[in-house]
Amino acid sequence: MVSIANTDASLLRFVFLHASGVGKITGKRTAAAHHTPSYAYRVTSRQALALLEQVAPYMRSYKKVRADFALANYLQVTPRNGKYSVATAKKRLEFDLTFMALVQEEGVAEPGECGITRCSSNRDEELAPCVSTPNRSDAERRTH
Repeated sequence: MVSIANTDASLLRFVFLHASGVGKITGKRTAAAHHTPSYAYRVTSRQALALLEQVAPYMRSYKKVRADFALANYLQVTPRNGKYSVATAKKRLEFDLTFMALVQEEGVAEPGECGITRCSSNRDEELAPCVSTPNRSDAERRTH
């Protein structure tokens, strides 16, 4: 799933129209009267991958690293019918844990620091190894 939250509904309509009209824009509730109304644009499934391919070059911080990792590995760990074999379920769990670990305590995971540059766009290869944990030293992160 790709979700974009913003207080500018026109920005989200722009993304919606340029994403071939896929997804949904919803309004969020305001917690207090003085809060600005907020909106969310959400796309799921393989349509989210297509949108992610379009916006990934413009992303920054750990979100870009996560987007690149997802684009390189998501299809090989997610069956189209949603039915996971034991082996595929294990790979999917590894994918999820690795994806969420792509943030460092002292900053963000940059390409090369966590191994994301080894991610492969070849869907037949093994899941690209990339785990960035805050407990490791810089030298350990570069050698894994």
